[in-house]
Amino acid sequence: MNATTRFQKNVTHDTDETEFPDDTLGRRVEDANAVTRDASLRARFAALHADARTVRTPLISVDQLDEKSLLDLVLGNTLAVEWNSFIFPSNALQIADKLLAASTWGRYETAGADGIEINGRALFECGGNRKCPDYFEKALPSRRAVRRLLSPLTCPIDAMQAALDECWRPGARVLTLNGQKCHVGLQRCFREGGEALHHNDRARIDFAHAKTACMQFQIALNTYLSVAAGGELELWNLAPPDDLYDAARYPTGTTYAVRGELLPPPDLTIRPTAGSFILFNAGKLHRVRPVLGDGARVTVSAFAGFSGLDQPLELFS
Repeated sequence: MNATTRFQKNVTHDTDETEFPDDTLGRRVEDANAVTRDASLRARFAALHADARTVRTPLISVDQLDEKSLLDLVLGNTLAVEWNSFIFPSNALQIADKLLAASTWGRYETAGADGIEINGRALFECGGNRKCPDYFEKALPSRRAVRRLLSPLTCPIDAMQAALDECWRPGARVLTLNGQKCHVGLQRCFREGGEALHHNDRARIDFAHAKTACMQFQIALNTYLSVAAGGELELWNLAPPDDLYDAARYPTGTTYAVRGELLPPPDLTIRPTAGSFILFNAGKLHRVRPVLGDGARVTVSAFAGFSGLDQPLELFS
């Protein structure tokens, strides 16, 4: 074998190793690209947060919901309104026990939210089906069944709708889509490890319709019937545009939520108490921390679609 032959063999051998690596180089490139993408997303969230209107009173506590506090919420002067003892705490616990005894509980079908027990249906799980017969057919019977089950105790969703209707001049009514009433009053139970990841709620995307397209945002309505260790509510003064939200989603699995490590710290953390009624702009990012240990965090929840100061609030779950 001459020197030329030896050189050619060495060159061929080196080339083979370069062309057929063990994927280490490819993974390094992918990792570097991911780091760059994440840095860009963090910068966009940080800039959006810095440009957001300053909220001088993140939480307004009231003894009775009134027009001023509701206007402060929809105008962005506050992140949340909390009405403590909306339902007497002892009554709230009784209501929780009655609801939990029902045999109709299930779980969200959405990946990443399946650790949350629910009784009722959510519009966003219609999956783009504009008819969604199960959701609409059971809407009114479900609400009436809850009312009968809880009697003579207060039905939380009736109380929430009445409170909104009293203080919002154009009134509050159940949202009607395609001539059918929406379900109002989804019951949710978080047990140990149960959480809601960082997300916002957009009915115009969950259920495309002329009415949902008119909504500027939706107000989350939650009455807390029982609480447990953990389960705090975190709120951000951030309403990301759709493209940023989609870019920040988990790439696989939990696709409804954005990745929390891309966000700044929350602007407000609330530890709910039994019997409290909390309202916040669900178009802004929010999260429920994991529940710890024994106990159950039970709520009755809904949304109130906001389409303008001169328009009624329209309720749905």
